[in-house]
Amino acid sequence: MSTLTAAKATEYLDIVLKAHPRLSPGDFGQAVKLGQEALAELVRLRKVIPILKDTLLPGETPEIDTKRSLHHIKEVLESPEVRK
Repeated sequence: MSTLTAAKATEYLDIVLKAHPRLSPGDFGQAVKLGQEALAELVRLRKVIPILKDTLLPGETPEIDTKRSLHHIKEVLESPEVRK
């Protein structure tokens, strides 16, 4: 199962617009642009409204923090609570 985050969905919408640069107002292109704007606003709101941080759209998967160090992961795995 692949993951789909708001950021990834925005990337996909960018690909659609680049593949179809001549979409005119009122058609599919406008819907794609609106989707991009809505996702950008959602990402912005998630940063300023704490309760929205963990609220996902239907079909969206949580973003995984890949910035955690191996040292931190090792500490968590070796903690007494994990070893129980």
